Formats: sequence, structure tokens, C-alpha cells
Amino acid sequence: EMDTLHVTVVISGRTVTPASRRQLQIDHRFDIAVQQRLAVEEPLACDPLLRLVAEIADHLAGRSLVSAVWVKTEHEPLVDPTHLHELRQFTSLITVTYRTWEGET
Repeated sequence: EMDTLHVTVVISGRTVTPASRRQLQIDHRFDIAVQQRLAVEEPLACDPLLRLVAEIADHLAGRSLVSAVWVKTEHEPLVDPTHLHELRQFTSLITVTYRTWEGET
């Protein structure tokens, strides 16, 4: 089933910290996994998928949502070596963090 490209987005966590006495700062983390089985086990086979992952990360960087502000984008692992060598599968993970606030300003 991994012969076709899979892009999976999940909410991976939330951190709540005080911003002031009356306001909370909430960081929402989203994981985006890009996965596909490779036809051949060659480093060059990853290049088109790495370009796609870079395009996704670049597209999200600096973009705010309706009520949330972009904070950061993390990209680790760039390529999961275990998946690549044992499953012949490209797996890359992007974590994007957005921030909202709750309470009085």
C-alpha cells in the first residue's frame, strides 16, 4: 500500500504557558509525514520526494492561519534511515508549530 505517495497530517501536541497574568499562550504542533516505497534502493531515488518535502516546509514557513501565528517548522528526520534501509521506504517528518492566545489582553 505504500507504493503510492502518502502525506499524513496529525495534531502531535499542545503546550500551554502563561503569556501574562490574564492570558495563556498556546502552541499547537502538527506533524506532516511524507512516505512512499521506493522502486530502487538508490540515494537519487529520494531526490524528488525530498524536493516535495522542502516545498511543503517552505510553503508553511511564515504563513499564519486564520487565528494562529506560525512559530517554527522543524524537519527531522530528513529521511528516516531505518525505513529507507529496512523497508526501502522514504519517510520524512515535518513538525509545524502555530501559536494562539486565550484570555484577556
